[in-house]
Amino acid sequence: MREKAREKLDVTKERASHLKATLADKLEQGAGRLRQKAASAPTGEMDAETESRVRKAGSKMASGMESTAEWLRGADVDSMKSGLESQVRSNPGRTLLVALGLGYVVGRMFRGNRQG
Repeated sequence: MREKAREKLDVTKERASHLKATLADKLEQGAGRLRQKAASAPTGEMDAETESRVRKAGSKMASGMESTAEWLRGADVDSMKSGLESQVRSNPGRTLLVALGLGYVVGRMFRGNRQG
């Protein structure tokens, strides 16, 4: 019985590791797309200051996505679990909002790959 439970735990950890790598890949792809869109945004309707802000915001978001992808690649599944549990206990509302936002972004990324 313990051996079966251990096998299931190992399979679950392997799946989590694969999901972690897939999510990191998607974040990096999304960051690249965001940088491209920010760089090639139609600027005919914007003044120079607004254009600069849009490009800076896009670059900052892309950098954050790349940092998150890098963190995901280096993070240990067990430490992620304990960190997430701690975050949920200390800030449940904020954690829920972040999870919803991340779920939306990841869903859009996966959906975008099937359509294009």
